Amino acid sequence: MAKKIGIAVAGSRNVDEDGIEFTRRLVEKASKEKLVIYSGGAKGVDAVAEETAIKSGSAVISFIADSLLSKIKKKQVTADIISGNLLLFSDVKPDAGFSAARAMNRNKYIYASSYGAFVVSADYNKGGTWNGAMESLRNGFAKTLVWDNQNYVGNQKLIEKGCVPFDITEESIFQAITKKEETYEQLELFHKFS
Repeated sequence: MAKKIGIAVAGSRNVDEDGIEFTRRLVEKASKEKLVIYSGGAKGVDAVAEETAIKSGSAVISFIADSLLSKIKKKQVTADIISGNLLLFSDVKPDAGFSAARAMNRNKYIYASSYGAFVVSADYNKGGTWNGAMESLRNGFAKTLVWDNQNYVGNQKLIEKGCVPFDITEESIFQAITKKEETYEQLELFHKFS
């Protein structure tokens, strides 16, 4: 499963209904294309993405920030692991509990493992989703696409910072993550030509 092409899906824990619906549509489309979903296993966008992927017949690779031992005690989680639809990763001992620092740290694994990362909803200049997307931009972990929703200030600010605006269209997810984006460099006002 870890060798398959996949996309990261990230977003706020406190996502609204529009964000939940967008996440479902995005993951259903990716699942039809046989793409694996990389996620962080948190509430909100992560949970919706993981649940939708498994229900749609795809697979999930989840980098969790909670206790691995607690997570695998849940019947549905165990069933999804046994069926080959879920792979869990943790960067600490299995009995270590949640910490915000671990949640921030695991973001680099989610982005760097994926072929492209999709941000559904981000708070402006704060939180794990914002920090993960900015870290991905700085380090070139993955092409980072952001839902171009005018109502989400954090999303618009990430686009201003260099993330690629995205909305679901007829274009395949694979095409969206592999097409080369045109970038432009603005000349300085008093640039000297030689």
